[in-house]
Amino acid sequence: MPNQDTQKGPFTYSPVINEDDDSSRDATKKNVYKQDRGRLSRLWTPFFLRRPVMLSFLLLFVAILCSLVALYTYTQREHRSLGIETDGSRYYYLWTYGPTAVFMILTAGWTQVEYRASQSMPWVLMLRGPTPASESIFLDYLSNWNVVSLYKSLRQGHYLVALCVTGSLLLNGLTVFSTGLFELDTVRVTQVADLTVTHKFDGAQFDPVVNDGKAYTACLGYTKNVIDPPIGLHDPYVYPPFRSAKYTAADNLTMIANAEYEAELEIFTPTIQCQEATTTIAPSHARFDPQDNSEVYEADGCRVAPTGIPLALLRGNKFGLDADVAGCQSQTLSNDGKHPPEVDWSVDWRLWVSIAQTMSHPSNNYSTYGWETHEVRGVMCKLHYNMSHAPVRIWREPGQSAILSAINASDLMGIEPIANVSDGKLLYATHQSIGAAIDYSSDTGSEYVFAASDSLEELWNSSAALAAAVEKSYSCIARQLAKDSLLVQEPHSVQGTERTTDQRLFVRELSFSLMVALLGLLIIVVCLLLVFFIPVAVCPRDTGCIGGLAMVFAQSPDFMSQFQGSALMTTTQMAGSPLGQAQYTSSVTNTGSYTIMSDGSSPNAKMAALAETTPHWWRPLSTSWSIWIPLVAAPLAVIIALEVVYHISTSSRGITLVEGKSSYIHYIWVYIPALIMFAIRCLFQTVEFGARVFQPYLLLRRGAVAADKTILENQLRKVAIYGVFDSLRKRQWALAAATIALLLAAITPIVVSGLYMVQASAPTSPRNLTRIDRWNLGDPNPGSAAGSKYYDELQPVDAKIPGMIMYLNLSYPQWTYKDLAFPQVQLADADGAQEQGYIDARLPALRGKLDCAEVKSPNCSYQDDYAPYILTCDDVECSGSVFTSVGRTNAVEYFSAGSVGSSNYDPGKNCPDNRLLFGKWFPGETPMQKLVISCDARIEEVDVDVRLQVPSFTLDPDFEPRVIEGSAREDIRTNRSSFPGFDSMKEFLFTPETYPDGQFPETNNQLIDVDVLMRAAIYGVDGVPAEELLDAAKLISRVNEVWGVIMAQLYNSGGRQPFDQPFNHSWSVLPLDDTVPTYSAVFYDGRKYLVQSEVSTRILDGLLATMVICGVVSIALLQTKEVLPKNPCSIGAVASLLHGSRLLGPDVIPKGAEWCSDDELKRRGIFQGQKFTMGWWTDRKIGGYNPVFYASNEGDLHPSGGIGSASRDDFSVSDIDRDDARVNERTGISLDVQSSLVPSDEEEIRKHTRFGIDIDLGDGRENLRLQNDGPIRRHA
Repeated sequence: MPNQDTQKGPFTYSPVINEDDDSSRDATKKNVYKQDRGRLSRLWTPFFLRRPVMLSFLLLFVAILCSLVALYTYTQREHRSLGIETDGSRYYYLWTYGPTAVFMILTAGWTQVEYRASQSMPWVLMLRGPTPASESIFLDYLSNWNVVSLYKSLRQGHYLVALCVTGSLLLNGLTVFSTGLFELDTVRVTQVADLTVTHKFDGAQFDPVVNDGKAYTACLGYTKNVIDPPIGLHDPYVYPPFRSAKYTAADNLTMIANAEYEAELEIFTPTIQCQEATTTIAPSHARFDPQDNSEVYEADGCRVAPTGIPLALLRGNKFGLDADVAGCQSQTLSNDGKHPPEVDWSVDWRLWVSIAQTMSHPSNNYSTYGWETHEVRGVMCKLHYNMSHAPVRIWREPGQSAILSAINASDLMGIEPIANVSDGKLLYATHQSIGAAIDYSSDTGSEYVFAASDSLEELWNSSAALAAAVEKSYSCIARQLAKDSLLVQEPHSVQGTERTTDQRLFVRELSFSLMVALLGLLIIVVCLLLVFFIPVAVCPRDTGCIGGLAMVFAQSPDFMSQFQGSALMTTTQMAGSPLGQAQYTSSVTNTGSYTIMSDGSSPNAKMAALAETTPHWWRPLSTSWSIWIPLVAAPLAVIIALEVVYHISTSSRGITLVEGKSSYIHYIWVYIPALIMFAIRCLFQTVEFGARVFQPYLLLRRGAVAADKTILENQLRKVAIYGVFDSLRKRQWALAAATIALLLAAITPIVVSGLYMVQASAPTSPRNLTRIDRWNLGDPNPGSAAGSKYYDELQPVDAKIPGMIMYLNLSYPQWTYKDLAFPQVQLADADGAQEQGYIDARLPALRGKLDCAEVKSPNCSYQDDYAPYILTCDDVECSGSVFTSVGRTNAVEYFSAGSVGSSNYDPGKNCPDNRLLFGKWFPGETPMQKLVISCDARIEEVDVDVRLQVPSFTLDPDFEPRVIEGSAREDIRTNRSSFPGFDSMKEFLFTPETYPDGQFPETNNQLIDVDVLMRAAIYGVDGVPAEELLDAAKLISRVNEVWGVIMAQLYNSGGRQPFDQPFNHSWSVLPLDDTVPTYSAVFYDGRKYLVQSEVSTRILDGLLATMVICGVVSIALLQTKEVLPKNPCSIGAVASLLHGSRLLGPDVIPKGAEWCSDDELKRRGIFQGQKFTMGWWTDRKIGGYNPVFYASNEGDLHPSGGIGSASRDDFSVSDIDRDDARVNERTGISLDVQSSLVPSDEEEIRKHTRFGIDIDLGDGRENLRLQNDGPIRRHA
């Protein structure tokens, strides 16, 4: 990695001193001096303490602060209702990991600022002037915890360090608080949206005569709460259905839950106002003779004498209710012999409703009018409609199928009425809809009007109650009629408003406040650094490595002389020696040399005495049990805790319920895990720091290592990711493991920021559902009594539910879905019935099926004597036939008819249950197309996965029931009489649209001979065009769909029996025993719980486990025993190890070399090809020759320069020398080696030994060998 710290900074402070030039330097040294002389006036500035770098930090912090404020302001707009749009939780890890990752990167960069400030502080103080040893050569901010460094620096007034350490602490705080910066919250979002209005009001094709019973049936279903009104209806309004442009349909099944849409629309408002009418009735024995009618009704200036047969709305045991439409001045619609289209619609048509006591007729029919004079009471009603514009808002609640709407009456603005639609037309069409349904509208024995809760007796006694009942009933039909007949499909786009429940990103207020405060303080810190301290230029070069200090020491011989005998002293001992009593100054001499000076004296006896003591070996804090045990135990404990909490999170109700609790509780699970990860990171930072500091000394202790791995190695200036690759490249395994562990530890706060989240419950608790009814489909035997089957004698509203579903596109009643009918169930635990949420369960369901096949050669005959012609298809063997009218018109038309397949119940005949004839008539030349299918009905039970809302137990419309493949079984006993025939489908579907006189409208000529079953197949929900149904496969499939819907509703309405009631075991009953079935289910309460992310859990498990492994490997490989006698993080500690070293000689470090960067040293060949070792050295003065010998780990002794002293007990003769018996007992030196140096009789040997760092010459000369007994061994 290129050394970014080699650039020279501006000269800050440099007292110049005189220094005599050494004229004895050789020419090479003079050349070096001359080349460097031009640069001696510039001091080196660490890269991270330069003004541009610090300005970059300032700009980054300001930008982050502005971004935070902008984000917070943006998310708080519109009363905190908009937030930041995000794709739900898709990018959850981006906005949880992202902010923490940013601050982790900034923290890594600022760590270098803190390191350089701590390294430079003693140099800053010495450059200012004489400085005590405690604040100069023994000042150590590197090996302390930064909190300790902050306290120490503030106490001593070292504000450069204090500010930089404060910056680190602030960034660590920002990292922790950033883990809770964002939250995902559910809000109502309002925005402009493109909406599609699917219909518009248009009366051009409105025909008041052509009506069927759909409108009446729909209102009957609304009143009985069997079905919910569809989109487009809101009592008392009708509006065009609309939807978001993003969806393709506007109905209950496709509108998403929790979404609101609002658009300005046309609104149709029918109003029926009724008032009491006076009634005069003369005796009459010819009630229905128009010439002898004497009943007269009067109200509101209108007078009418009905001449026709009124419409019987209801017949009770005591009272009857009739209705008729007539003009205000007795104009009638029925007695002029005209077809309805010729009616004068400008007449003021009124609705007349009468109620009277009934009298028994011999045929048991009831009539309002009789042969005796009796009292009749009545009301007169007038219909009027208004058109207006107003905003319409629609939405659907979660778990509900009904679409709700809201229209504010005060917002209505009147517009022109619909062309071709008068009040009279609408009144007649409304009345006609009831007439079209007259065959099933009367409810024999009923005491209630379909749209009123008042009994007939109350209606008799109160004209106001009668008026209210009629108004409510007819206005409902008028609204439904307007929706069906006046809304014409014509999709068009409008601008509207969309309000959706969305998950949006917000900035948490507490995190924002804390981070803004910390960023503000951080910006102040940077500004203070820029104004008062930056740039920091106090050294000639980087002094973070041994070689860098050696460059300065080489120019400071007087300073170095003070360290005689201090190599094995601890820092505390050195501080208590004369070294600690002196003051120190750094400066640039008048010759350009950078030197350190001291006012201390030369070494004295006290220093020598201290040097003779036994050394105390220093080891990094990371090797102590107080660090080693937590280093392993803490991550493992966190892994165990993560797994335990994750197990709880995935089980019942998450970790804890947070819904309804204070929002500040969130910070507990956000900040505490981040703080724990921060504490663990501090442990691994201790290990990594120890490894970085120790690594070059460990290599020196092993011996003979190049400069780039030892004295020029500055591990502390390397960022972690580069340090990993560099240490792996250099095969420094202990350091690589420690750096990897720290790098992973730096990632843990990022990962832990996404560890916990709040979300709706996962499966919260198992529950049991008990069944409360059984299926009882009645007596399956042929010829059974009337009313003994489930489809006999149904209430009118129940019988018509299939038609409501097929034609009105309404939601399915409770306990049914499409062709499925489910048993009614309840929670076995009574207490659970009050809970809110939903249940997932697997329930059995009944499903009606048809096994159909095409009759390939039907026996059909055609009677063409007169139109309409008759087409008959017979089955002689089964005594069954199906026939239909055909050729009613001279145009192409479709025809169909269904029939019971056979009257022959002989099982051996294998006769079908039903037949269906469908075809197409081509008048003239083209022959007709016809298709006959035979079908056998059956009932099967299937298992279905469902989701039920609690406590209503309605099927969740957002979760479609899923039939389990292969679960079908036929456990219920049936035969052909167990099913209604195809020819009885008119009981459950609507009759075809006709005129009162039986004529068919021109627009429906093609379908005039199509029966109700096939009309439902063609025009019902999901209908298939008639032309496509001429294909046998499509016909069979579509008929099966319609049949399934019909049968599911018949099972639901007529096939249930409570479990506590007795039953006939020979009937079609399921289950056939009295044991109440129980079904397993899972309950979700839908509330918000705290859950633990599986992804973050697994990542953290892997990171922490790897960190433990790397930490153990680092500690195991980092050999620290008897390597260093002191902490080497101070200037004085390194100087004591270099005292007396040949390394400081001018032949190794030339004058001016202290200004050279590492690259320049390499370019000039300084330290090139040399090896360096830290070990034991000895000095012998033999005549005029004064070599110094050191003992490496291999036992080779090499000469060097310098002096030193140590105890002889610290040394021993190597194993090689021990093989030679000729050893000087006093000196411990081989006599052979001794004699090879000088003659023994002429030498005066005085032994001096020391411990330190020196050059390993390795030149092959025969040298004295001494060996350290320590544990260090050389590794490859």
